[in-house]
Amino acid sequence: MSLSIRTANLSDYSAFYRVAHEVHEHHVEAIPDVFQSVDVVVSENDFAQLVHGDDSDVYVAECNAS
Repeated sequence: MSLSIRTANLSDYSAFYRVAHEVHEHHVEAIPDVFQSVDVVVSENDFAQLVHGDDSDVYVAECNAS
């Protein structure tokens, strides 16, 4: 198995969103007085701003079975 890390691109939004949603829901369950369920955890527009922003870096780790 190998692990590769690369800079995210816009086509990574779907996978990024699944992870972000799961993490957010864990927070909702653990600390419901602080976190609430929401319809959209991170919008595509917000993700695009993170990916293309001068003040942010987004990376993707991919695990490949070899």
